[in-house]
Amino acid sequence: MKKAALAIMALMFVAMLGAIPSPADGSLTVKPVSDLEQEAVGGERAVFSWFVYNRYAEDLHLSASLDVEAPDGVLSDSKLRITKTDMGAEPGSGVLLRSNGSAHIEALLDIEELAPGSRVELTLNLLLDVGVDNEDIMEEELSATLEVIPIYQLHESYNKILGVFPNVLPEPLDGPEGAFAASMLVWLTVAAFFLMLLLPWITRKILDRNDRYCPEIRRLLRRPFFLLVISYGLFSSLMILGLDYVTAMHIANLSTIVYILLVAWILWGVYKLLVQRFAERFRDEDGLVDASLGPLFLFIGKLILGLGILAAVLDVFGFDLMYFLAGAGILGLAIAFGAQETLNNLFAGFFLLLERPFKVGDLIMMDDGVVCEVKKVGLRSTTLYNTWDPQYFVMPNHQIANSKITNVLRPDPKYWVKINVGVAYGSDIELVKEILLRVAMEHPETMKDEDHLPWSRFMAFGDSSLEFRVTAWVPDFNINYRVASELREAIDKEFRKHGVQIPFPQRDIWFRNSPS
Repeated sequence: MKKAALAIMALMFVAMLGAIPSPADGSLTVKPVSDLEQEAVGGERAVFSWFVYNRYAEDLHLSASLDVEAPDGVLSDSKLRITKTDMGAEPGSGVLLRSNGSAHIEALLDIEELAPGSRVELTLNLLLDVGVDNEDIMEEELSATLEVIPIYQLHESYNKILGVFPNVLPEPLDGPEGAFAASMLVWLTVAAFFLMLLLPWITRKILDRNDRYCPEIRRLLRRPFFLLVISYGLFSSLMILGLDYVTAMHIANLSTIVYILLVAWILWGVYKLLVQRFAERFRDEDGLVDASLGPLFLFIGKLILGLGILAAVLDVFGFDLMYFLAGAGILGLAIAFGAQETLNNLFAGFFLLLERPFKVGDLIMMDDGVVCEVKKVGLRSTTLYNTWDPQYFVMPNHQIANSKITNVLRPDPKYWVKINVGVAYGSDIELVKEILLRVAMEHPETMKDEDHLPWSRFMAFGDSSLEFRVTAWVPDFNINYRVASELREAIDKEFRKHGVQIPFPQRDIWFRNSPS
């Protein structure tokens, strides 16, 4: 038994000696652990790893370097790590491998989140120092590839018709380009259907078959709605192509701006039509709506719509609107202090156009009694025509707003003529009143209805005369001066006929003798 056991142990020892490699026939075993052709998405990390085993009878020094060929903006970082299996995860660019020792080599590639689609080539260079004093140097090259997939290629609409239906088109249309072309063809058909059938039906339903406004609404909405449908189809179909993240974000921002401008175009057209319809509906023979209100409402609409477009576009680019509003407020204060008089005129013109104490064509009487015709009412100034001294002049709106203005044509053009006359003391009062009233009643252009009968009054005891007044209504302010003149002529004629005297001013002067 002892001899048999000794024989078995001797055979095992010989077998072990035979299993130990000698320096003459030793080698280094390198096997890939991971797939050498990988795919990764933006924002991920790709890891390539190899297992290294030293079959030499002696120690060797293993070092490695990594060469990476990648377009700009694809990789954020790349590094190499070598760890010895028996020493734990101790990273390093080189290790000393004992005989029958092993190690792991890892190439770590960090991909940018917004990386475009691209191909990355990497080469691992191994350097082996074998033998005493490292007199034997060997090199070995390992290669691998990485396909970078942009984030937007993971979008659910990639290579789908209309972004929903799987692409079942035959070759060569089975790719994303074919799905894009088919989707655009569908969107063009939808736009044509909308213009030919749907838009006329909608306008008829909304406007209750108003034959006057239906064509105008269709003309107004045809082009912007067509562009809106086509642009939406184009921008949504571009996502079918699997664009990289950066390009997709730029297209998304551009599409939002286009939508904002097209919607603003539609709103502006509808607003102009509403202003026009409002003016036509409420304008009557008395000019209930002044023609100058149209430009005012259009100006307000432009201002509000322009500010809305600016705010929406700034929001698309990520600007904080609070800072914008704060800056606009500071700028507004500076403008308010620097252009105070101009702003006063603008606000005064705004309220003049809203309150409409007068309109173009009216006659107004100024503080000094001058009568002018209104020719133009603007936001900053009003253009007047002096009917007494024929000339045009421009008056700032804040002066008009702060003045006493009499509109002699509104609420109605009737005007009453007042004539004051004095007669000598001792004249027959009843006769004077009867003459004045008869002259007013006999004039063909004075009004004689129940509400506008002429009348005469004894007004006061003057210094030199008895003061009387006769008042009569005329149907139009423009004839009041002529009628007043004709009434005075008739009164003078009747006074002469009946011996009624109009006295000159009289003064009694008393002289007091001096004491001397």
